[in-house]
Amino acid sequence: MTISKTFESATPSKQKFFRTGLASTVFAGIAALSLAVGAPAQAATAVISEGHIDIARASISANGKNLVLGTNDEFHGNYYTAAQVGDVEFDVSKKEGGNWIIPATQTGNELFTGFAGSGNEAPGEASGEQGLYNKLSAGDHVKFTVVPAAGNPGTVRLDFPASTGVVTSGNSYTAALKANEDEAFHAHPKWTFSAKGTYLVTISASNPENKVGASSPITVKFVTK
Repeated sequence: MTISKTFESATPSKQKFFRTGLASTVFAGIAALSLAVGAPAQAATAVISEGHIDIARASISANGKNLVLGTNDEFHGNYYTAAQVGDVEFDVSKKEGGNWIIPATQTGNELFTGFAGSGNEAPGEASGEQGLYNKLSAGDHVKFTVVPAAGNPGTVRLDFPASTGVVTSGNSYTAALKANEDEAFHAHPKWTFSAKGTYLVTISASNPENKVGASSPITVKFVTK
């Protein structure tokens, strides 16, 4: 799979480098990315309904003081910085009983959204982002806090398989860094949405060892259909 880079602009670039050392399914080709244009003063919205996505990817900020989050769309080859994430919509169509889900394991090109940390490489480096190893080491941790909006049409649940090593405590999910990898960690939960509609989910990241400051939050939009 590829990890892409982008400049801080309305249209993410398609510069790429290859991720190594991960047992992952490699998809060929570029899928269609539909654009819905809003009012003239607003940015276009990228609507994504398939493919491998690092919904919250942690890196080090350009000034080296804080964690920073972005969204890495491996399937289409785009990286969205924190400033761009709000212009992306993720459409969820897979059903399980009366719920909508994003699975923890992928079959084909279905939507597959997880969490990751930049290691030796940072997909947002064109915007100044750095890999986590610039401040953190193997065995250090990144804790993601996930807060669904109060006005969502239903509940949102994340379940990480035990094999990921992610530690869950309430709405926080903590991952340990590996040593000397292009990705310091990478894990996908099962997402469960209980009703049809538009969900906003705010995600932030912190370092329990306090070697680097917490990130600013990003808000991700999911639409169950």
